[in-house]
Amino acid sequence: NRRGKPCYTFNRCLQPVIMVVADMRQTRPAGKVRPASDGASEAISDVFAGLCRSIEQCSRADQIYKEQFKFAVAGGFGAWRIMRTYMQDDGEGAFDQVLRVINISNPQTVVWDPQCADACAGDANRCIVAERISDEVYEALYPNGNMQSLNVSRDSYGWYTDKEVRIAEY
Repeated sequence: NRRGKPCYTFNRCLQPVIMVVADMRQTRPAGKVRPASDGASEAISDVFAGLCRSIEQCSRADQIYKEQFKFAVAGGFGAWRIMRTYMQDDGEGAFDQVLRVINISNPQTVVWDPQCADACAGDANRCIVAERISDEVYEALYPNGNMQSLNVSRDSYGWYTDKEVRIAEY
């Protein structure tokens, strides 16, 4: 009966999502490094825990974790990646690589390995991270690029339109 007429919509899921995310922000969950084999020791695990905390601090990972936790609560999953990047040093260590936690701004663009059995994709062997860019940006970044389509039934937009191109990182 309301077709074509304005109507109000109320997002009744937003308040529970905000409550769960607020609880996570107060508890601040963190990983724990423990010695797991016979040759491992508590001192070595403390060193590795310090390295992990340093990587997270330099990456500002706490903000990434909060944002992706909100995606996980509201939409089912969140995604970030750990990548090696070059240091921002102009001195002798300009080619030194460091590990950083990198945010994936839209976790819906991540396509996990279809053979993984774990619900969190912890056993995935491969992954595709895709994003859409304009044709002009694509031509500037990849002047010799070849637009080809892959058969991934994620959405009905396809890999390229007359204005946008989806690029993927494997």
